[in-house]
Amino acid sequence: MRPSASRLLHHLLPPSFKPSHPNARYRMPPLPPDTTIRVSPIHSEKRSMFRGHAVRVRSIDEAVLAIQHIITQKKGARATHHILAYRISKPSDDKSPATLLEGSDCNGEPPAGKNLLELLRKVDAKDLLLVVTRWYGGVPMGSDRFRAINAMGKEALKLCGFGLIQTMHVTKPKSPPKPVKVIARAKRGKKRGGSSHGKR
Repeated sequence: MRPSASRLLHHLLPPSFKPSHPNARYRMPPLPPDTTIRVSPIHSEKRSMFRGHAVRVRSIDEAVLAIQHIITQKKGARATHHILAYRISKPSDDKSPATLLEGSDCNGEPPAGKNLLELLRKVDAKDLLLVVTRWYGGVPMGSDRFRAINAMGKEALKLCGFGLIQTMHVTKPKSPPKPVKVIARAKRGKKRGGSSHGKR
């Protein structure tokens, strides 16, 4: 399966599409009955919030429709960035190998989109759209924001069955405490008037 050139899915949205419009969700076609958007819990860090979304799609058109549903959610419409990556297999009409459509969109946070695409390649995910939403809280995060974006991408992939990826919240088991050998030292009492005082 050979990869094709990247396509920016944000640019494929209809020009009249306004995510913040109160009726935006009612103006778009519904998702296919067997399509479910898997949503990770929100991760908060330095007043910014991050959330991952993963959805199985069979075409670019389905991916674009899924993006519209994601970014018109109540909180999604107020988000600062929607970073995404996708890999979609396209069967060939003849005997030639199928084409793999893949690409990413950083949406103002380069190179976060490419990082998400690398996650999809790492687990060999196909027919999958991965979107990480960020709500900027006013405090610059520097490179930490890319770690958070990747972590939420991993959480969303985990919800789609890719559970072998190390997630953000991993706690290493603590080693049992080593036994401590206590040696009691007897204190010599001071002799007074022929008597001795023991340990107090």
